[in-house]
Parts: sequence; structure tokens; C-alpha cells
Amino acid sequence: MKDAFTIVRNIESDAYAAFLRISTEFCDKFLLVIQDGAGTNANLEIALNRLSRFLISTQQTTSWPGTNLLAGTAQLNEYKLNTESVRELLSLSDNLYAWRQPNLPEDLALLRSDGTIFLGSISHENDAFLELTRREYDLLMAKVPGARIELSR
Repeated sequence: MKDAFTIVRNIESDAYAAFLRISTEFCDKFLLVIQDGAGTNANLEIALNRLSRFLISTQQTTSWPGTNLLAGTAQLNEYKLNTESVRELLSLSDNLYAWRQPNLPEDLALLRSDGTIFLGSISHENDAFLELTRREYDLLMAKVPGARIELSR
């Protein structure tokens, strides 16, 4: 059984690195979004290029974990999550909420091999959530220094 948790404070620096590294024990994919009309710049293009070797698929969509668009579409990119892709993610951002256009793709999400959500985020709202088993929660609390995660009500 999984419970829903809210990330109360942005995960940054060493805690962010630990969080991404430990997530590879549970997840094998991550998602990033490029919203139409939100603007892009050279940094975003560089990020997409650096992540391209991990790209599994891309599609136009109106929803992704934590978001349902009322109008328009966005490009949803699905990537392989492994130690190499984590290293690349960490080279692009040192915190969970930095994933915002125009500098980076938006709304980092982590998925388990069965496609279920581990992490969903809405970066521009400084909002993120986790769907965790008790084992996952215990491991995150032990391995991610300073993480503030609360059971959602």
C-alpha cells in the first residue's frame, strides 16, 4: 500500500543529490515537460541535448503528474533513470524546484517500473508530492538529510 506525502520544503543541495540517487532503487524513469508558450532559451536547449541519450519517448499531452492543463498542450519527455542520468540531472539543477522554463524543462517526475508515480512536482508553484510505500518512506527519511515530508491529509 502506498500513502501520499507532501514535500514541505524544497529539497536542495546534498539532500537533493541523495534523494535522486536513492530514487534509482525504486524508479527507472523520469519525466520532464516543455510547456507551449512558456518560452525557452539556450539553457533549456542545452539541457535537452544533454539528456537526449536517456530519452525513451516524447508526446504532446494535456496532463502529467500533478498537472491537468485547461488549454493548450505540452511536450512530455520520458527518460531512463539510472546513475548516469542522475549525474546529468544533478549537473543541470541543484534543487527540485529549479526545473522551470525558460531555463530548464519543468515539473520533474519519477516513475516506478510499473508506471506508478513516486514523485510528482509543480515547480513554478513550489509544490511536490510523493506516493510511497512504508519501506520507501523509511529509506528516504534515513538517507535524505533534512528532508521535510509529511503525510498528506
